Amino acid sequence: LSTILLSGLDLAVGAVNASAADAIVENNVVKSEKTFSDVEVKLVEEDGNKPGEGPFLNNLAIAWVPKLYSFSGSTTDNELILENTNAAKEQQAVTVNDDRQDKTKWTLSAQLSKLETAGGEALSSKMVIKTDGTLKRYDIGDKYFDAANNRWDLEHKQIDHSALDDDSGLYDLKQNFDLPADGQTTVTVIEKTAAEDPTGDNKNGVTAYVGDASLVMAAGSAKTEKKGDYTGKLVWTVAAQ
Repeated sequence: LSTILLSGLDLAVGAVNASAADAIVENNVVKSEKTFSDVEVKLVEEDGNKPGEGPFLNNLAIAWVPKLYSFSGSTTDNELILENTNAAKEQQAVTVNDDRQDKTKWTLSAQLSKLETAGGEALSSKMVIKTDGTLKRYDIGDKYFDAANNRWDLEHKQIDHSALDDDSGLYDLKQNFDLPADGQTTVTVIEKTAAEDPTGDNKNGVTAYVGDASLVMAAGSAKTEKKGDYTGKLVWTVAAQ
């Protein structure tokens, strides 16, 4: 059987392009005129990553994924490229931990849903994520009793951003990849290309930094008629082979 774990993250896109006007006219002469600009403020918690659900003990599981990718820009008839504005984007990462005794090959893939308004209007776009092609080691915590779930598990440690590079030679990380906002296209991001000796150390995790992201809309896709707020999900899937 294949082990599959899904973990989703929110993605928000905002576009503002609005104005209003008021004028005072006396004897057909404009005495004064007021023109208003809209002001929009969005406050979100931008702490970079959120934990996977586990359990991690004896399992292949996603330990961390980015919490929020955020994009904002103005409507245009031309091509529009928006950069991820999350304040913690340099620390945004996806982490996989393998605590199985029989460490077979596995893949981590990503799929982007449609980006839609609350009314179901879709935004034709794609998300482009760049990595430096380097994986970092991830050391999950020790075994403990999880009273809330009445089970033994592994302590879910934070990502160590000063961790050493993984030099095992067991993994391939895609450097640049496109994710169309169609809810159908799946891209393999990390592939473990070889199995390991089942007598080895059970704890084995890797981290890929994926905060360098942009949202690309072709000419005509971000025109004035498309202004609004769009949301969607980027789904990460780890599957044993």
